[in-house]
Amino acid sequence: MFDLAARLVEVGHQRFVTTYYGTPWSTAYPTCTTQSSVARDHVGTLHPPIRTGLHMTFTPNPELDLVLERTVPVSPQKVWAAWTEPELLLQWFTPAPFKTVKVEQDLRPGGANCITMESPEGHQFPNAGCYLVVEPNRLLVFTSVMGADFRPLVAGPGDLPFTGRIEIAPAPGGGTLYRAIAMHADADAARRHSEMGFHAGWGAALDQLVALMS
Repeated sequence: MFDLAARLVEVGHQRFVTTYYGTPWSTAYPTCTTQSSVARDHVGTLHPPIRTGLHMTFTPNPELDLVLERTVPVSPQKVWAAWTEPELLLQWFTPAPFKTVKVEQDLRPGGANCITMESPEGHQFPNAGCYLVVEPNRLLVFTSVMGADFRPLVAGPGDLPFTGRIEIAPAPGGGTLYRAIAMHADADAARRHSEMGFHAGWGAALDQLVALMS
């Protein structure tokens, strides 16, 4: 998701790769179809244990993972809805001037997802992946390295595969303890993702989620 400055690169005649607000978006075709609060958010620092619930006891690896953690003034149910209902994802997922134009979801472990972003010039960038864990109002885990039914996807030039983990839990004073984690295979991938603008981009998207659901 989300790099502060969009970049578009042509590879050959058909494949385009862009990064926007911290996620590499790549596609070999113009469309894709699915089958079947202060943020503590930098690499190299372990995060304080403000989390509650078994699903939030996961310990990020400071060399491999990027973390955005906040308390937000909306309920866990609303945060979950914003992540899992296509009509809501369309409204907050992509910071302007880009926009989300299509969301396809099969919300189950092994279910495919595809979110299509559009640039101000009209270029569309589908991003396909797979859900790994779906625990309503608690935990959503997805990856860009697999498609439907956990089938591995072929990485293209410029791709930066990662697994995303969205943890939500009731905050003691109301609202939601929210933690988003981007997990990578090696430290170089984590560094590149950070340099793309992970923290600012995912933070801006979360601001839009809160504004929409408040």
